[in-house]
Amino acid sequence: MTNSVKLFVKNLEWHVSDESLKDFFAQYWEVISVNIPRPGGRSKGFGFVEFASAEAANKAFSEANGVELEGRALSIQEYEEREPQERQIDPKKLFIKNLDRNTTEEELSDFFGQYGKVVSASIPQFENKSKGFGFVEFESESDTQNALEKSKSQEIKGRKIFVYPYSQK
Repeated sequence: MTNSVKLFVKNLEWHVSDESLKDFFAQYWEVISVNIPRPGGRSKGFGFVEFASAEAANKAFSEANGVELEGRALSIQEYEEREPQERQIDPKKLFIKNLDRNTTEEELSDFFGQYGKVVSASIPQFENKSKGFGFVEFESESDTQNALEKSKSQEIKGRKIFVYPYSQK
């Protein structure tokens, strides 16, 4: 396989803990660390396991791939270090999260219009329902900066909004 000592483990039951995943692999191989990312407090069903040696990682890869843990067959892949992606900031656009699901694009545009000239406002949807975040584009960078500074701790429809500069991956 490789000289890697770290594996990417998919198809985890959402309630599997770092400790239980470590215990599972430690039965057979020496495990250095386990990390199951939990953005927002809940697992996304994958994790990373670091072994003491490439030999242990190779054995875990070949012997535990497809084995069930808490009712789900593990899918194991070699962990590949990725170069950090440089994000490009759009100086005229903002990302707004924690929007009330009933907030309209017109209401978003009207709210941010108090800080400068709004060119566009959009709220992505899934099955005709708001995803709870949106984007506002201003005519000038100074309007964008003004909105970014003055909209902190503001509310739309009774919900505190969080406003960030928009950056593309």
